[in-house]
Amino acid sequence: HFITATILSIYYHRGKLGAAYYNEQTAVVYIMHDVSEDLEFRALDPLLRQVCPTVVLASKEQNIALLTFLNNSYNGDGDRISCGIGKDASIETSERDLTSNSTDGTGEVTGDDEGGGNEDECKSDEEGGVAFRVCDLHLLPEVAYDFDGAKRRIAALFESIALNEEQNSLKLAFRVDITFTCMVRAFGALLKYLDAVRLGVEFEDYNVKTPIIRIRTFTIEHMLEMHETTFSALCIFQKQESPSVSAASTSQSRREGISLFRMCDRCCSRPGKVLLRRWFECPTMDCDVLKNRLNAVEFFAQECNLVAANFVRKRLKSICSPKGILKRAQGGQLTAKDWRKLCLTCRSAFEISEYIKLRGLKFDLLTDDVRCFDEDIVRLAAVIAEIVNFEEAEIENRFVVNRGVDHHLDERIYH
Repeated sequence: HFITATILSIYYHRGKLGAAYYNEQTAVVYIMHDVSEDLEFRALDPLLRQVCPTVVLASKEQNIALLTFLNNSYNGDGDRISCGIGKDASIETSERDLTSNSTDGTGEVTGDDEGGGNEDECKSDEEGGVAFRVCDLHLLPEVAYDFDGAKRRIAALFESIALNEEQNSLKLAFRVDITFTCMVRAFGALLKYLDAVRLGVEFEDYNVKTPIIRIRTFTIEHMLEMHETTFSALCIFQKQESPSVSAASTSQSRREGISLFRMCDRCCSRPGKVLLRRWFECPTMDCDVLKNRLNAVEFFAQECNLVAANFVRKRLKSICSPKGILKRAQGGQLTAKDWRKLCLTCRSAFEISEYIKLRGLKFDLLTDDVRCFDEDIVRLAAVIAEIVNFEEAEIENRFVVNRGVDHHLDERIYH
């Protein structure tokens, strides 16, 4: 069967993910406003399954973790990614009749899509009814994602000869929110790619561009999109100036004020605070996920489970994010404190997982995380503790090896 092209462009920068994709069959461009994203790509994975693209565009200069994730998703075993098909993925469109007279005579209409998926064109696997699409991953140069260039290409879609520059700028502002920089970059790269491949107009005159009849916004399935003004009005987040004079001109000049997030933030570790903030920034409408979170909160809030809560809380204080440590390890710049933090993180995480297993605690919220605490974590912590002399390393502020690891080192250090 003939499969029409669905080209998805993504851009990830500073914890934000923006996307835009073009559906050849409907000649519609779907844009997704910036959403919070982490290196586990909890937003990108459902996005790929919802859109089910045939081509994915990304920048060569993107985070290596993102490129690895995309490469494993599409260039790994089978070169395919499964796509969910169900009633929940149905699209309900609310269009605004904002037709513009573009330079090439193509009308543009903006609208909103709750789903925006492309599941109807996915193939079905004969074994389990799992849908999939064969997809190509194209890496574009970073210049294709330049913000100013992307803004010009988007503005060209709405330009009218009868209007002056200021009126055309206002016209663009009404249709595309350029404050979402990652989305604008992804949209601009998508337009540049369409102009290069001339999708659907390969045999037409060179001046004829790929037809775009509508521009719609869409959100990831089960994700509720909220504007920053809504967060502020509901006091979910509330920024206030820091009273510290030294932090006035730095990135720490604004801190979290009295807000719902601050009231709920009882996290003992930095990764926990980041994850909780992401839950608030990207609220979900998935009832199962909400129930799993509520069950975990309800369990640790009960007085009869105070011992378990204190046990977990005490060990969470020793857990840090390994992202920076592993990055410094690649450059051979690990400090003595990094080795101690890495060892404590592995040890504390394993102790929490073992405690949960011994107590028979069943949390669907922690099922995937507990599986990660395998023998490799134990082996890593044991090797670090066996090799590194933390007491001497803290005193001398450098890496010190324990006795008995290497006799040549023992002769030079301890004799």
